[in-house]
Amino acid sequence: MKHILILLMGLLCVPPAFGTLIFPPEDETPKASAAATPQEPVPLGADGTPLDMIYGKLTLQQCIDIALANSPSMVSAQIAEQSAQVNINLAKAQFLPTASAGFNGGYHMGASVHDYGTSNTSIGANLSISGITDIARNISMKQLELEQAQLKVQSVKQDIVRQ
Repeated sequence: MKHILILLMGLLCVPPAFGTLIFPPEDETPKASAAATPQEPVPLGADGTPLDMIYGKLTLQQCIDIALANSPSMVSAQIAEQSAQVNINLAKAQFLPTASAGFNGGYHMGASVHDYGTSNTSIGANLSISGITDIARNISMKQLELEQAQLKVQSVKQDIVRQ
């Protein structure tokens, strides 16, 4: 077993017959000196590719648009705004009347000559006016929540642009 390991280690260190080495030589490019000027950090995409290689040269507006589209806080603020709009629509729906309809039928077969069928139909509508002030107050509150969410979106947008 010891002889096999020695043989394998020897094979790994011997260059193959093609004239190339198994282990590539170290990079022979000149190293940057410590006195060299620091370079600007290059913004990278999600896969690590520099953004200028993906998009070409970017304008300031394009950079802002990319930052806004990829910001978790901006996405969160926009979802909160959409949720507030849905809540307003739900509050307004409380003003709508409720309606119902139904149908019931049956057939009776007996031993007698008189078989018969029955059916019942019903339709109804209901509009409650007792809680109109509560519904109106709820809609006003939901509209204020929407305005607050819209202001949050604007605030997050301004914060991202300032960065």
